[in-house]
Amino acid sequence: MTADLSSLKLALKTMLDSSPWEDDFAINNMPWNEDEYQEIQGRTSPSGASDGKLSFGIMQWDGDVQPHPPVARAIRQIVEALTQRGYDVRQ
Repeated sequence: MTADLSSLKLALKTMLDSSPWEDDFAINNMPWNEDEYQEIQGRTSPSGASDGKLSFGIMQWDGDVQPHPPVARAIRQIVEALTQRGYDVRQ
């Protein structure tokens, strides 16, 4: 989505600050929460999280459309890299 965390924050905050739930009732009312962001920001390394690890959820495929082999390989490499660095990876 972005090259760094500050750009991702800017993109998401900008989208949420536009209150899209006012135009589309299928979107949850979830305004930007700076306090929650700052709390999570303090857990940027595996040792910073309350249980000692950040968690990443990985969905390798949705059960309907199988990803192309290069995409599947990239996902496996990401899972392996995160696991090797001590992060909790849930599949």
